[in-house]
Amino acid sequence: MIINPNRSSCSRGSADSSSWPTAASRKALLAFSQGSRSLRRGILFLAAVLALGLPGVGLAEPEGAEDSRTAAPTELSAEDRAKLHRLLSGGRAYRARVQAAIMLGHRGTANEDFHVLRQALRYDSHYTVRGAAAMAIGNLGVLAGIEPLLMACGDHHAFVRRAARDAIDSLTKPADTEDAPAEDSEEFVSGADRAVPYLLLARERESPLARMAAVEALSRMESRQAKTALAEFLGDSDEGVRNAVRRSLTSWEHSDVVQVLAATLSRSPSFLVRAAAADIAKDYPGSVLIDALVDRLIAPLEEPRVQVAAHESLESMREHLEIDELIKRVRGVPDVDTRIRAILLLGIHGGDRAVDVLLDTLSDPNTRVRYFTVVALGQTEDSRAATALVRIQDHPDNARIRGAITRALDDISRAASDD
Repeated sequence: MIINPNRSSCSRGSADSSSWPTAASRKALLAFSQGSRSLRRGILFLAAVLALGLPGVGLAEPEGAEDSRTAAPTELSAEDRAKLHRLLSGGRAYRARVQAAIMLGHRGTANEDFHVLRQALRYDSHYTVRGAAAMAIGNLGVLAGIEPLLMACGDHHAFVRRAARDAIDSLTKPADTEDAPAEDSEEFVSGADRAVPYLLLARERESPLARMAAVEALSRMESRQAKTALAEFLGDSDEGVRNAVRRSLTSWEHSDVVQVLAATLSRSPSFLVRAAAADIAKDYPGSVLIDALVDRLIAPLEEPRVQVAAHESLESMREHLEIDELIKRVRGVPDVDTRIRAILLLGIHGGDRAVDVLLDTLSDPNTRVRYFTVVALGQTEDSRAATALVRIQDHPDNARIRGAITRALDDISRAASDD
């Protein structure tokens, strides 16, 4: 059936039988859809719903509305704005509330109209009104709208979820205009990054659909800040969300993945995220991630699950460990932390040369160096290491690391029995 846009509105739901759409309403629909291309699917649906019978809201027609469909929208008067707010908040006919939302999205402003659209998105009883409010928020371009839009991604109606996701897409990408900044410009990156903190709020949402919407939005953004934020969803409780993040990582440049994983390992407040990053790191061997992973091994309060994942990834990178460089660091570098990192990596590397250096280091005057040397020797599964550890176990200078010696001997004994 072809719907006539000039058809008279039905009397049902309203006493006003004036024709709709008015010129202003037709212009709003056209400009609204042109302004946000990703929302056109929803606009087509709403236009069909509205044309079935929507009472006019009695707004003043902008001068030249019939002749100029692409002109910039005129600002709402205080009287018209108040009328639209009342209609959206308390209108009986849902079609009238839909029109009010669309008009506010086209001619409204973030400061004046966002709050009433947010209320409609959250609480209106009709799904078309909630969907129209979502589209309007996206069209207004207010980044604070991302939070309620994320909540709407968990709406029970698919139309609202789709509208909310499209609105988030509209808010997290640059305007498609000739004067928009280039994608590699500082202005473009900083503008896109303003949406990142709002998208990160999705981690606190119960609905996995909301979290997935944030992941999809972050995946489309190119800045380093957005990529680092995306990695924070690696610890999500939903497998689908976690897998979506991992798929996104595979599409990045190798250097981007390495830098983001390294930053996540050192800075993420979630041990689940750090553990996931440590696990993924094994697919990107190299000095940057080797250093980041070994830092997790020596962090005094690190969660054991992170350390296990880090150790397993380092074992998979064994062939990338340069033993000559590690030996040089152990024997010739004065910085204690640098020596300790090299000691642990020698233990993971293993082999006669590594064990020889570690045995010499057992007599180091620094207790921390001796402690991590014992840990490293426990990983080598070498019988010479067991003999040396038994010899030093009861020495008074090693009283503070006696527990570590016992654990290392147990590890070597367990490995021998497994063989």
